Amino acid sequence: MLAALKKQEAVLEQKVATRTRALEHLANCDMLTGLLNRHGLARCAEAALERNRQNGHRLALLMLDLDRFKPINDCYGHEAGDFVLQQVAKRIAHLARTDDHCARFGGDEFIIIMENIESCDTLENIQARIDEAIRSPIKLPAVSELA
Repeated sequence: MLAALKKQEAVLEQKVATRTRALEHLANCDMLTGLLNRHGLARCAEAALERNRQNGHRLALLMLDLDRFKPINDCYGHEAGDFVLQQVAKRIAHLARTDDHCARFGGDEFIIIMENIESCDTLENIQARIDEAIRSPIKLPAVSELA
């Protein structure tokens, strides 16, 4: 009987751990894009600043705001706008380095926290690649291409 109770306790602990991870994901991630939300960004920024204080490596924060986003919602609807935000988020996440922290700050605003920046050339190179990726046209389902 004791063995059965211990086994059941282990199962319950696993369920609690799984539920806790799911709740943490909901609390820290943007539901639309899957990137960090403001809360998750704040947590990552705090940890990144602490690491920066300890090791002295360069830290960068890139803020991105989409130009001409409102007309997409106005002309094609919020579903199309959501699709554009999701595509931009995928592009940003794809181009970010493994240890970078990408977030949707709100609306059409995105932030990337980059740790361990080696030189300005690295940052400028990353900025240029992200800018190029974001400016690339997005083909909406059942709608003409947006540029």
